[in-house]
Amino acid sequence: RKSCTPAGLGGLELVFVCACHSQPAAAAFARAGVPHVVAVRSSALLLDNAAICFTRHFYLALVSGGKSVAAAFEVAQAAVSAMPSHLIARRCSARESAKFVLIGSGDHD
Repeated sequence: RKSCTPAGLGGLELVFVCACHSQPAAAAFARAGVPHVVAVRSSALLLDNAAICFTRHFYLALVSGGKSVAAAFEVAQAAVSAMPSHLIARRCSARESAKFVLIGSGDHD
């Protein structure tokens, strides 16, 4: 059984916890030494379309755009902010994008 210490995580650099109220789980990964953790605020319910949009743009920016974690996070937030309201149940897209958090002790840039 592996421990949840930085050595036990095998050099894990990024964890993406895309679920409602996932910030506490993300904090556990950050405490275990993962330098970059993306999650959803503890108080937030996340719409599926916003989660899909954020995830798609975050990973595309990392992989094909060569962006840093911080830059990819900003690209993904901007993509959610630009979503038409009919895709996010007539909610404010800027509020949906603000539900995502980037934590961890790493230099996200």
